[in-house]
Amino acid sequence: MAYTEKHTLGEWRRMKNISRVSLAAMSGTTERTIANYEESNDNLRKASYERIEALASALDLTIDNFDLQVVSI
Repeated sequence: MAYTEKHTLGEWRRMKNISRVSLAAMSGTTERTIANYEESNDNLRKASYERIEALASALDLTIDNFDLQVVSI
């Protein structure tokens, strides 16, 4: 299924009803790394392209589905 909307990693994970532990296993990372990425979009933006791609693939998404915009106040 192709999605056009953008959400944070944590929002997508919860919408797809996947635990951090499961997502970590599916994407080849750790639960702590997933928590760090969900804690701050900055952390996810600093991840390697390959890591973001693995997360997107595990969630059956594309990288474009992640809201990676920089928000300035």
